[in-house]
Amino acid sequence: MVVLNAALSPDLDTPPPSPTTPKPPLRQTFTVDYDYDLFHIVLFNLYTGRISFSTSPSPSVATHPDLPFTTNAEGIYATSHRLQLDSLDRKAFHFLQATCTVENITWKVFSKFAEKHEMVGEMYDGYFLRNWDRVKRSKEFERFFEELEDGDFEEYIRVNRKFREMVRKCT
Repeated sequence: MVVLNAALSPDLDTPPPSPTTPKPPLRQTFTVDYDYDLFHIVLFNLYTGRISFSTSPSPSVATHPDLPFTTNAEGIYATSHRLQLDSLDRKAFHFLQATCTVENITWKVFSKFAEKHEMVGEMYDGYFLRNWDRVKRSKEFERFFEELEDGDFEEYIRVNRKFREMVRKCT
């Protein structure tokens, strides 16, 4: 959660306060329901037009050490999409697209994020289907479904329904 302080400007229609009248507060606090680090990166991008995505959580791997970086491109996409920041939205989308692999696509394609963000979900689905022969033989594909079997039954049904729809597209 992010808390922002915004300076209040004086109301021009209000007469000046008398010396005994309490002064209005100079700052007002707003609560914003965003992850602080993601929100900071979005604000930094708004100010500078720059952002750094990474697939590694290690700061030493960051391509631009002077830029804040994130491994959470989905979080940046969701935030920029919600705030209608088209340029940042596109950058995050392209990073998500460029980092799809046979190993990570099963987790991505069946995520709630993909379900909520249609354009990203369609891109993930396309990658999954184009690489179906390799995906179905991957350890991660099998591991995903094994973990799903041990989890929430409603989630199992949701994923199973989507998987059946996708298999129909393959035939």
